[in-house]
Amino acid sequence: MSLQRVRREGVGVSKPVAVVARYDAVLFDLLTALLDSRSLWNAVAGGAEAGARWRGEYLQLTFGAGAYRPYGDLVAAAARNQGLDPALADQLVAR
Repeated sequence: MSLQRVRREGVGVSKPVAVVARYDAVLFDLLTALLDSRSLWNAVAGGAEAGARWRGEYLQLTFGAGAYRPYGDLVAAAARNQGLDPALADQLVAR
């Protein structure tokens, strides 16, 4: 909240008025700010090493994707590329 000076019509005196900022949207980083995604990937993959490889592969695919690809598709492709069952993508999303 901020204070702004507002001048009323017909009155030569201004006084401070509280102004509340309004936002169109609030964004959160789901995979690190709202949940511990590393532990989640590790649990679904069956261990820390497999989870780290899978998540790393997913991040490489995501940043190199070009045109939009759905999250689940990228996660499944990353699993497949790391020798994991692509069906794990559904488990990760469900959790």
